[in-house]
Amino acid sequence: MDRTKDIQTNFSLAKALGMQHVTLSENQYDVLADTHDFSPVAPPNATTWLGVPQGVAVPEAELGIRRLAHELNEYAETYANNVAVVLPCGTGTTAHYVAKHVHPSIHVYGVPCVGNAAYLRQQVAKLESSSGPSPLRVLEPRKRVAFGTLWRPLMDVHAEVLEDTGVEIDLVYGCLAWDTMLHALHLLQSFEGREVVYVHCGGLSGNASQLERYRNKYKL
Repeated sequence: MDRTKDIQTNFSLAKALGMQHVTLSENQYDVLADTHDFSPVAPPNATTWLGVPQGVAVPEAELGIRRLAHELNEYAETYANNVAVVLPCGTGTTAHYVAKHVHPSIHVYGVPCVGNAAYLRQQVAKLESSSGPSPLRVLEPRKRVAFGTLWRPLMDVHAEVLEDTGVEIDLVYGCLAWDTMLHALHLLQSFEGREVVYVHCGGLSGNASQLERYRNKYKL
């Protein structure tokens, strides 16, 4: 029985917007992830199309993220650039380009939310091969949480941030990044007394189904 059939999910929203789901074998997926060659799955009748891999891990992403970095630079001037920027990471694309374009005095930290720290560094290295290096720092979570799995402290962080700030963060990326950030602040690690800025990178449309999963597991 599909417990989320009546709940709005990322998948249902994408289908409503016209997304066509293409099923791939494990081997096909691995090849696509490695080569970024979308021609085997491109619409056969399309005259023009653009293949965008997971995490928008393409050089074209740099243009928009550079603008974000400039906005962070403007904000950081208020604190004489004594700022630490924290971002949740999948492929690390946003964090990499932010780190590349912010003022050199600003420290940028990426929190691995999909794989471990080694996976994040590997993904960033691929970007660096085409776009040049960035001084991105990796802030490791206190617990390895497999992508999309449930961990009660993430639910607690979601509730705490919402209650204290009125801002909702997503349960997959944002809550793990916040738990990591708050833990580092509590231990007085990493940020060296800097003003900490968190950059929200994910949407909230997946929260409804995640919250339902938490309620079912923890009988909330």
